[in-house]
Amino acid sequence: MQAATMDPAEEPPSLLWGMDPVFSAFARLYIKDILQMTESIQVPGIYFYNFHPIYKVDVLGTVVYKREREKFFCYGVDDGTGVINCLCWKNDLLKEAADPDKSAGKDSDGGQGGFNPAAELKKLKRAQQSRCRLEIGELLRVRGPVKTSRQQREIMASTFYKVNDPVMAVQIAWMMEVPQLYRQCYDKPLQLQPDASSDSAISPLGKATNIIKDFLKQRSLWRVRLRASSSASFLKRPCSFYRTRASCTARSGPRMKSIM
Repeated sequence: MQAATMDPAEEPPSLLWGMDPVFSAFARLYIKDILQMTESIQVPGIYFYNFHPIYKVDVLGTVVYKREREKFFCYGVDDGTGVINCLCWKNDLLKEAADPDKSAGKDSDGGQGGFNPAAELKKLKRAQQSRCRLEIGELLRVRGPVKTSRQQREIMASTFYKVNDPVMAVQIAWMMEVPQLYRQCYDKPLQLQPDASSDSAISPLGKATNIIKDFLKQRSLWRVRLRASSSASFLKRPCSFYRTRASCTARSGPRMKSIM
């Protein structure tokens, strides 16, 4: 499942990218294919896999290394085909957990006995913090756009969480779904040009493509006609101007002589 090497001249026009449903979805690609995707020349930050425009992906893998900074985590995720960096920004709950004095002051308030809303909220915060803070060997799911930083490809996570999978049910379901997506969608190159000329053989995507191309052609022809008409009117203007001026002088001539 290798990505096709694309000639810049064969790159689909950016106006037609929205016709591909993969463009607006989180593509479930293998990390090996994410690292090998070719970047667009028209719009940096957009990548192509078999002519499919892709800018956000969905990855499931094991954490193999971890770096923590003040505002984000950097996890190395391995799905068995490759390793990619995942930049995961910390939310407000993780920042509060880093300040024990602040969190202790908030948790001290609450009623004694019975249902304690503050204690229940504290449990929810701890559960969310445990799902966002991972260790090496745990399973992580990441969704977000693909970026290239310092000549290395990485994922800027918009959503990430730890996956509890003791019996590997999630991983087995993932390994069964992703090959089907490759066979049904990703491995089929995007074809914006219809092969058959009959209307019954043209797909809705091909019909929409033809409509947009016809609109662009008509718009370009309209611009050419507008320029031609404007240039013709400019060329005709001096003749009419001089005729009008001559007629005016001819009419005003006798009156000027009579006045003189």
